[in-house]
Order: sequence, then C-alpha cells, then structure tokens
Amino acid sequence: MSVFTICLYLILPIITVGCLFLFLKIKPLHLNFLLAFSASYLFTITIVELLPSVFANSNDNFIKGIAIVGGFFFQTIIEAFSNGFEHGHLHSHSVNCKKHIPISLIIGLYLHSYLEGFPIFIPELGQPLESSNGLLSAQQSILFSVITHNIPLTAAFVTLLLEHQLKKQIVLIFICLFALMAPFAGGTYLLFQNTNIQSLSIFNEVVIPFIIGVFLHTSTTILFESADNHKYQLPRVIVIVVGVCCGIIFS
Repeated sequence: MSVFTICLYLILPIITVGCLFLFLKIKPLHLNFLLAFSASYLFTITIVELLPSVFANSNDNFIKGIAIVGGFFFQTIIEAFSNGFEHGHLHSHSVNCKKHIPISLIIGLYLHSYLEGFPIFIPELGQPLESSNGLLSAQQSILFSVITHNIPLTAAFVTLLLEHQLKKQIVLIFICLFALMAPFAGGTYLLFQNTNIQSLSIFNEVVIPFIIGVFLHTSTTILFESADNHKYQLPRVIVIVVGVCCGIIFS
C-alpha cells in the first residue's frame, strides 16, 4: 500500500465525518458503541499483530518493554491536556461551554493522533507484519483500527467545538489539521529514513513499542470505563466481543 493511499484512507474519513456533523448538524448518537468496537479491535490488533512483531528475533526486549511502559504512562500525560477526550469523554467538556478555543484539549488530541500514525507507516516491524494470516495485512489491520477510532472521535470533536461557539470555518480548519496528524507521522518517518541515519533501526525499535503502550492505554481505558450508571450494558458487551472477533479474524 503506497504512502499516498494510506494518507487518503486516514484523511478522507475524518474530513467526511467532520463535514457531516458540521454542516448537517447531526447529533453524535451511539458514539460509545463505536468507541467500544474500535477500542476492542485496537486492543486485539495490538496484542496479536504489534507485540509479536516487536519482540520477534530481538535481543533488546528489556528496552522495548520499558518503551511500552513509557508509552502507556505518556498517554496519561497527554490526558492532562485533553482530559481524556480521545476516550470519547464529550460529556466532561460540554457543560457551561463558553466561546473560546480549547487549546490544551486540541494539543493533546493532535499529539495522540500524531503518535497513532507511526505504526501504519513504518515497514521495519518485521516479516510477521507482511505475512499476516488474516483477511487483512497487518498494515491494513492497524490502519483500519485507527480509522474506526478516529470516526467517533471526529464526531465528538466537531460537537465540542460547536458547543464552544466557534465559527464553522474555524471548526473546519481544526478538523483538517486533525486529519493531517497521522500523515505527519509518516512524513516524520520518511524524514528520518532519508537522512540515512544508522540508528534508524533503533528509532523503529523504540518508537513502535512506545506507541504500543499508547494503544494499550487508550484501548483499555475505553474498554474498562463504566457505561451509564456504572454498569456494562449487554449491547456494549456484544459490541466489544464483535470488535475482538474482528481483530482476530482480520489479523
């Protein structure tokens, strides 16, 4: 899959969903179900695809383990800015909104999306990624997990910005920038690759485990957060099971 094709798959869903919720004033109904599906799918892909590839044929497993732990807790730092918005916490930001730009939230959300893009573009994850036994290649599986995570996130993001009484033109700009975050990660990798730095393999071995930690934190937080009334409802459980099954089938 070419870099251009990957970028299109990353950008178009965000722009499309953003415009639908921006100009048609669609209410973000059932976002929790789509978030639950994307989280269970992302968790499964991380365990089945990314972890085995990272730890295959390597003598630096301790360093990689530390990187995973670092990424896991770095996501906690990101939440200091976003207040967990990347988990779909629309309700925690939509009370008493005033006309202003939520800068810290946007920074946290953009950084989270930027980090998500790296595993999609880095090919040096090993042969297991290219010899996936599922319906999709590993790269396609990771790409699909990021897309499904970004769709409800985009809907919530547009709703939040509108509740802050921002003009539609400003909201559209923020949505376009959000759509470019993951492709920016690909550009960063290509920049490192073109410099022919001998430590590029080290860059790959540290960054991908770090992103795995981010994925694990994001997916598990969404999965284990209580639904309404602090209870897991049967439809939510079913959606989670479907997400896990899709992750296993596609991986």
